[in-house]
Amino acid sequence: VKVVPQEPALAPDQLAAAAEMPVPEVTEGLLQIDGSTLEGGGQLLRNSAAYAATLQRDICICKVRGGRSPPGLRPAHLAALDALARLSGATLGGAVLGSGRVTFEAKGEEGAALAAKA
Repeated sequence: VKVVPQEPALAPDQLAAAAEMPVPEVTEGLLQIDGSTLEGGGQLLRNSAAYAATLQRDICICKVRGGRSPPGLRPAHLAALDALARLSGATLGGAVLGSGRVTFEAKGEEGAALAAKA
């Protein structure tokens, strides 16, 4: 087996910035996540919600898409959050177009079946 070294996914300045990021704090039982971290895009939002559903951990994402113009939730992000919440049985808070803060509260309940068009 030959191992081929790969370039890091982040640029050196992004790696340095990531190393200096504060550890998220827990407030009111919700893990607080800064949505403007690194590039501040929707991937952080989608990954955070997916991990929250998988780990059954309640989260609050503030400064949603804080690194983008315009910031806040866009229609595609709302659709992804809604689908994940329905599949996992979670409760969403603040999930409206343009919102800068959203909560994803995992309940440990069985989710619903979901049909989607390709």
